[in-house]
Amino acid sequence: MASSLEVKKLVESIGNWENGGSSEAKELCISLIPASENDEQDLKFRRCLYEVCRHSILGNLAASLAATFLRELSESNDVVASILIDILSVLDVEVGTSEDKTHRPKFIQLLAECAKFIPDSKLKVHLDAETLSSLSLISSQKLFDQRCIKVKTRLFYRQDKFNLLREESEGYSKLAVELGQELDGSLDSSDLLQRVMALIGHFSLDPNRVMDVMLEAVECHSPEKQLLLLPVMRSCNGSAGTLCQLLGFKFQQYAESSSSTPPSLYRTAALLLHTNLVPIEELYTHLSPPDDNVLKQHKEVLQKGRHGARKTTIAVTTSKEDDSGDVVITEQPEENQKIGIVRSLLELGDWQWTEWILLRLPPFVATSDPTVAKAFCQLLHAIIEPVYRPLAPKPARGRRLTIKLPANKEAAQNTNTVYQAQSIEDLKTFAFPMLTQLGLHLSSDPVLLAKMLRIGREYLQKHWSPTPHLEQFPSDSMGLTWLDCLDEVLLPSLSLLPCNCSLAEETWSLLKTLPYQIRYRLYGQWKNSSYLSDMVILQARATTMDRTRYVMKRLTKESVKQSGRQLGKLSHSNPGIVFEYVLSQIQTYDNFIGPVVDSLKYLTPLAYDVLCYCLIEALANPDKEKLKQKDTNLSQWLQGLALFSGTVFRKYTIELTGLLQYVANQLKSGKSFDLLVLKEVVNKMSGIELMEEVTQSQLQALAGGEMLRAEGGYFNQVRNTKKSSQRLREALMESALGVPLCILIAQQRQSVVFVEASSCHLKLLGKLYDQCQDTLVQFGGFLATSLLPQDYGSKFPPFDDLVRKYFLQVDTAFFLERPRLSNNINARIEGQRRAGKNGPDFGKTDLELVEAEMKTLVDRVRTVNVCKEISVHLFTTFWSLSLYDIWVPEARYQEEISRQEQALQELDSNSELNASKRKKEKDRGDTMIKRLGEEMARQKDQHRRIMNWLEPASKTWFKNIASAKSRMATQFFQQCAFPRCCFTAMDAVYCAKFIQIMHQLKTPHFSTLLFYDRVFADQSVSLAVASCTENEASRYGRFLCCLLEEISDWHKSEESYLKNCHMFPGFISGVRNDGVVHLDYKDFRHICFKWHYKMTKAMLACLESKDYNQIRNAILVLIKILPYFPVVLSLGSALEKRIENLREAEKGEREDLAALANSYFGNLRTRKSTFIPESQFHNKEDRDKKSQDPEQKKSSGSDADSSSTGDRSRSGAGSSESSSKAQSSGPSRSSPDPSKSSSSHSASASLSARPSSSTGAPSSSSSGSTTSSSAPRSTNSQAKAASTSSTNRPSPSSSHERSSSKDSKADSKSRDTASSTSSKSSSALSTATTSSSSKTGASGQSPSARDRSEKADGSSPSPASSSSTVVAAKKTKQPSSRDEEKDAKRRKIEKEESAAEAGDRKKDKEREKSRDRERAEDKVKSERKRERDDSADAERESKRHRSDEGSKSHGSGGTSTSASSSSKHDAGDDRHDKRRSEKLEDRHKVSSSDADKKSSDKKEEKTSNNSGAGSSSSRSAKSPASSTNGTSASSTSNAADKGRSSSTATSKKDDRKDDRKDDRKDKEKEKEKDKYKTQRSRHG
Repeated sequence: MASSLEVKKLVESIGNWENGGSSEAKELCISLIPASENDEQDLKFRRCLYEVCRHSILGNLAASLAATFLRELSESNDVVASILIDILSVLDVEVGTSEDKTHRPKFIQLLAECAKFIPDSKLKVHLDAETLSSLSLISSQKLFDQRCIKVKTRLFYRQDKFNLLREESEGYSKLAVELGQELDGSLDSSDLLQRVMALIGHFSLDPNRVMDVMLEAVECHSPEKQLLLLPVMRSCNGSAGTLCQLLGFKFQQYAESSSSTPPSLYRTAALLLHTNLVPIEELYTHLSPPDDNVLKQHKEVLQKGRHGARKTTIAVTTSKEDDSGDVVITEQPEENQKIGIVRSLLELGDWQWTEWILLRLPPFVATSDPTVAKAFCQLLHAIIEPVYRPLAPKPARGRRLTIKLPANKEAAQNTNTVYQAQSIEDLKTFAFPMLTQLGLHLSSDPVLLAKMLRIGREYLQKHWSPTPHLEQFPSDSMGLTWLDCLDEVLLPSLSLLPCNCSLAEETWSLLKTLPYQIRYRLYGQWKNSSYLSDMVILQARATTMDRTRYVMKRLTKESVKQSGRQLGKLSHSNPGIVFEYVLSQIQTYDNFIGPVVDSLKYLTPLAYDVLCYCLIEALANPDKEKLKQKDTNLSQWLQGLALFSGTVFRKYTIELTGLLQYVANQLKSGKSFDLLVLKEVVNKMSGIELMEEVTQSQLQALAGGEMLRAEGGYFNQVRNTKKSSQRLREALMESALGVPLCILIAQQRQSVVFVEASSCHLKLLGKLYDQCQDTLVQFGGFLATSLLPQDYGSKFPPFDDLVRKYFLQVDTAFFLERPRLSNNINARIEGQRRAGKNGPDFGKTDLELVEAEMKTLVDRVRTVNVCKEISVHLFTTFWSLSLYDIWVPEARYQEEISRQEQALQELDSNSELNASKRKKEKDRGDTMIKRLGEEMARQKDQHRRIMNWLEPASKTWFKNIASAKSRMATQFFQQCAFPRCCFTAMDAVYCAKFIQIMHQLKTPHFSTLLFYDRVFADQSVSLAVASCTENEASRYGRFLCCLLEEISDWHKSEESYLKNCHMFPGFISGVRNDGVVHLDYKDFRHICFKWHYKMTKAMLACLESKDYNQIRNAILVLIKILPYFPVVLSLGSALEKRIENLREAEKGEREDLAALANSYFGNLRTRKSTFIPESQFHNKEDRDKKSQDPEQKKSSGSDADSSSTGDRSRSGAGSSESSSKAQSSGPSRSSPDPSKSSSSHSASASLSARPSSSTGAPSSSSSGSTTSSSAPRSTNSQAKAASTSSTNRPSPSSSHERSSSKDSKADSKSRDTASSTSSKSSSALSTATTSSSSKTGASGQSPSARDRSEKADGSSPSPASSSSTVVAAKKTKQPSSRDEEKDAKRRKIEKEESAAEAGDRKKDKEREKSRDRERAEDKVKSERKRERDDSADAERESKRHRSDEGSKSHGSGGTSTSASSSSKHDAGDDRHDKRRSEKLEDRHKVSSSDADKKSSDKKEEKTSNNSGAGSSSSRSAKSPASSTNGTSASSTSNAADKGRSSSTATSKKDDRKDDRKDDRKDKEKEKEKDKYKTQRSRHG
C-alpha cells in the first residue's frame, strides 16, 4: 500500500484544488509514475489515481476537473492509461455492488469525460455490459451478451483436431514413422520438430495425443534416441501440467491394475525429471502408494520386530530359553512406484530429486530394495573412484565402472548429475549424504564397504594423532562426519554380512586410530540402537542370538576348538550380540569361565575390543544389585565377571585402559564393589597374590627378593605372566592411571567406613575395607616391582604431598614411599660404584648414603607432624624399612636352590622330554639357581647396610624423650606397631622382627618388658580384637604369634634367656642404690604366665560377647597363635569349654561362626596333649617357701615396702620399672606346685580369687596403673574361706559354668559396674583353674600347714595393694587358739554351705532340663515365662551370694585386731554363725522333702545323705557353744569334712543314675514341675 503520508498530501491538494492544489497533485502523481509494472512505486501511483477518482465520485471534485487531471497524466506517460483503465474497472465493480445508488451517476459522468481520451476498445474489454450501455458504447446489452456466449462456445467447445488414431490413421502413422526411425547422424532435433509440427498442422492432430505418442517413443528407444526426442517434447509441451498429467495417468493405470509398472516407464519419468520437463511436486502426487500408508506399514513392521527383540533380550538377561522372541519378517508390501523412480534417478546420477523423494519416505524403505541399494553402490563407486585409486592395491585398480560421471564440478554445472570427488574432503558433497541414506544396506556391496573403510583409515591416520585423551578430539566437521558414517553406516552394515573376517580387520584398522572413549561410544550405539533401526538388522540379530545359543549349549572342555571357531565366525559380524549372551552365561555359571576363555582364541582384534566394552557395560548395569539380597556378600554375577576379566585379559591382548578408567570412575563416586575386578586383573596378569592364609615357607619366600617371591611366595607360577604383566604396566603408563588408582584406592579405604556405614552391615563393611586394603597392597606392590625406579620416583608424589594434599593416612603414605626410598638408596650406591672418583657421592660410605636419604625423608615427615611423643627418627625408621631390609631368609633361599637342583637331576631320568627341550629346561634351571644366589647376596648386602645404620641410630631414638617408659611403650605400640601389623601379613612379621632388633641392639630407654606388657594386656588385646576387620584380625594374630614364638624360646631354656635377655636394658626390673636390677629367669616365667592369663581373659571376654565381629576376630587370632597359646592346661581348658559352648550356641544361628569355632576346637583338642600344668609353666614353690620363712618374710616385706615407696617416687618421675615388677610379682604368688602338697587347692583358689572368683571383681589392668579395681583383702580368714569353698566345689559342667558366670556378673555389678564383661571371663577362667588344680593336686595337708600357706599367700601384697596394707600385714601376730577355733568353725560352715550350693546347682540343672522340655511344648508363651523365671532366679542367687560374701567379710573382719576388739565381736560372730547354720538346716530339710517324692531306691539313698547332712548341720549349729575347746573342734571339723566328701561323691553318682532313669519316664515331667513350683514358693 501507498504511504499514508502521500495519500494525506493528495487529499489536502484535492481540498485546495482551485487554489493551487491541482498543480501540487499533478507534481505528486508525476513523481510516483512507475518505470514498469513491477516497480516499487506502482502501488503508490495506483492508490493516488484511485483517490482522485473516488473523490470525484463522492462529489469532492468535479468530474471535468478530474478528467482533465487524468488526461494530462496519461499524456505524460503511456503507462498511466493502462493503470487508469484498471482503476476504472475496479470502481465499476465497487459502484455496481454498492447499496448507495447515488454514486453511480457521478461515476458514469466521470467515465463519459474519460472516454474522450481513452479508446472505446479498451473500455469494452474491461467494463461491464451495463456500464457500456449507459455510456452508449453498445447498442443493446442483450445482443452483446448473446454474442459473447456464441464466441465462447466456438472457442472452447468446438473440436478442430483429431485425438484418436482411428480418426486420422494416416497422420498418426506418419508421426510414428518419424519418431521411430533410426538415427544416422543426419537428423537432429530441429528437423524432427519441424516434421512433427507439419504433421500436426496438416492432419489436424491433437497436440496432447501427439505428446502421448512421443512419450511412448521415448520409453521404447535407446538413451541416444531419447536425447533427440527430449528437445522436441520440450518444444511441443504447451503447458507444464500436460506432460505431467499424461505420466500420472500411466502410473495410476498400472497401480489400479494387477500388472506391475514396467521399468521403462520409471526410466522415462526419471529422464523427464532429470531434464526438468516434469515438475517432481506434480508428478509425486500421482505415484502410489500414499506416504501415509507407507509410514503406517513401516511402523507396524518395525514395532513387531522390536517387540521380538525385547523378548530375546529378556531371555538373555534371565538365562531362559524362549523361542517366542524370534524376529520374523512379514510379507513384502505392495509395489511402491516411488522406489522405482528412485532407482531410475540413481541410474541417471540424479541425486537432487532422489534425495527429495527419500526424505519423504521412512528411513531405509527405499534402500531395502536390492535394486535401489545396488544402484546406490554403483553410483558411490563412481564418485569415490579418484579418491580410492591411489589407496587401492594393484589388483583392484583395473575395475571398470558402470556409470560415467563428470570429472569435476565445472563439467556437471548445467546438469543435475553428480560428479566425482577429487579429494577426501569432496566426499562430503555427495558421498556421505548418499551413505547416510543407504545406511546399513551398504552391506549389499562388501567391496564398496572395504573402500570406504580404507579411505577413512587414510584420513584419520593422516589428520589425527593417536591419543587416548578425549580432550584432544578434533572438532573439524570432516572428522565428525566420519564418526557419523561409522555409527550409522559402516558398523551396522558389518552386522548384515554373514561372516567376513577381512572386513572385520579392515574395520579395526580404522577404529584403532580412535581413542577408546569414542570407540566405546560407537560400540554402544551399534549394540543398543542400530539393531532397532530396521527390520533387516533385527532379523540378523535374532539369527545371531539363536546361533550363539546353539553353540553355547554344546560348549565343553572337549569341544572348545570346534565351538570356539563357530563363536569366532559369529563375532566377526555381530560381536556385541554374541558377547552379551556369553557374559550372561558367565554371570550365571562361574564354572563356565574356563571353557569360554579358551574358546575366544579365534576372535579378531575388533571382537576383543567389543568384548571389553560389553564387559564394562555388564559391570555397570544399573538393574543388577552387586550385593546378595539375603547375605552380606558380593553377588555371584560380579564375582564371575571379575574372575572372567582377569582370565581373559591375561590370555589375550586386549586394551585395558577402558576397564581401568571404569574402576577409577567408580572409586571417584565412592563405590568400592568393582575393586574386585581390579584385584582379579592384577592377580591374573601379574601373578601377585594377596593371601592371608599363607604357609610359613611362603611367608619366608615373600621376605626375599623378586625371584624368590616369584618361585616360592605364591601358589601360581609368576613366570607364566611375564607378557601379561608387561601389558598391564604399559596400559597403566600410557593411560597415566597407575598413581591415580593407587591414591583413589587409599582414599576409598579411609572413607568406606564412613560412607558405607549407614547403609551396610558391619560384616559387609569389614569386607569392603579388607577388599580396599588388599587391592591397595596388591596394586601398589605391582607398581613397585614392575615400574622402573626412575618412573616410580617421578610418577608418585612425595610423602608430605601424599599426607597433606591427598589426605592419606601414614601407613598408606609410607607404603607408597618405601619403594622410592629403597630405589634411591640402591641407585646412589650403584651410581657411586660405577662413577668412582667422578661421582657426586665419591668418598661416602654406604652408611652415609643411607643416612642422607633417611635425613631427607625425616625432614618430610617432620613437616607433616604425624608422630607424637615419640622420636621422629624412630617413627620414620620404623615405617620406612621393610622385612626385606631387616631379615634375610637364607634357609628359604637354600631350600629353593636345592629344589631347583633336584629338578635338574630329575630331568636326566625324564624320558618324555626330547634333547632340545631337556637342554632348554637345564639352562633355565641353571639360570634360576644363579639368579637366586645373586639375589641372596644382594639382600645380604642390603641387610648389612641397614643393620650397620640401625646400630648407631638406635642410640638416639629415646634420647630426648621426656615421657615415661610406659607411655613411650604405649605410644610406640599405638602409632607404629599396631597400625603396621594390621596392614599386611608381611608387616605383621616385620613388626615382630623390628621389636626383636630393638631388643637385640640394646636400645637405650626402651623396655622390652613394658612393651610386651602393653601388647599382652587384656584391655589391649580385647580392644584390638574388637576394632579389627577379618583380615586385620588374622594379621594381628600373626603378629602375636611371632612375639609368642620368641617369648616361648626364652621361656623354655634358661640358657637362652640368659643369653638373649638377662643383661639387656629391655629387661631391667628396677633400680637400686647399687645399680639396676635385671629380671631373673624365674620371675620372667611368672610374667609369662601373667601374659598368658591376660590373653586368656581377653579372649574369653570377646568370646562371651554377643557381637559377631568380636567372636569371629577372637577365634581368628586364637587360630593364628595356636602353636604357642594356650600351653597351660587350666587356661586351655577354659578356652576349650568356652569354644564348645560357642559352637553349640551358634549352630543353626550363625553358621560361619559355628564352622570357625569347630575348626579351632578340633585343632585345640589335637594340641591338648601338649598342654602342661601351671606348676610346670612357672615354679611357684620357691615363692611359697620364702613366704613361710619368717626371716625371709620380714626381708621380703621390707623390700616390698621400700619397693613400693620407690615405685611411687619413680612413677612421679616418669619411670615405670617398679610397676612392671609389681605386676610381674602378682602371678608369682598365686599357688605352689600342685604335685607336692594339697596347698595347690588353696593356691588355685587364690589365683581364682585374685581376678574374680569370690569377690567378682576383675583383676588389675596391665597398663601400668598402681590402683586396683578389686576389693583389698585385709585378713587371712577371707582367703581361707575362699580356699575352702574352691576346694570343695565340684568340677564345673556347662550349666555350672553358666550359673557361676551369672553369680560373678551379678556380684561385679554391685562392686564395679564398668567391668562386667571382664568379670564374666575371669569367672569362667577361675572356675577352669580351680577344676584343673583339683585334678592335679593332692589333699593331705594338715590344717595348720594349710593355714600357714594361706596366711603367707594372704599376707603378700598384690600389685595393687597400698602401703598401709603392707604395714598391717607386717604387724599381724600369730593367731590364738580362739581364732583357730573360730576359723575351724567357719570352715565347717562354709563346707556345708558349699555342699548345699552344689545340691542347688544340681537342682538348677534339673530345672534347666525341665524348662527345655516346656519350651518345646509351650513355644513362645512358655519361652517368655521361662525368661522371666530365669531372671528372677538369677537375681535371688546374686542377692544370696552377696549376702553370704558380706557375712564372710563380717565374720573375718576382726582377725587382725587386738584381743579386746576380738572379745567384743565374739558374741556377734556366734549369733551370725547360728543364723547361718539355721539357714543350712532349712535348705537340707527342703532338699530332703523334695527327695522323698522320687523312687524308693533313690528315697533310701537320699534319706541317708540327708541324715548325714543333718547331723553335720546340727554339729555346726552347736559349734558356738563348744568354741572354748578349739583343738577338739578343729579335729572334729576335719573328720566331718572327710566323711562329708565321701558321702557327697557317692550321692553324686547315684543322683546321676537316677536322673537318667527319671528322664525316660513321662510321669516324671509332672513331678518336676510340682517340685519347681514348690521351690519357687519356698524361696519366695
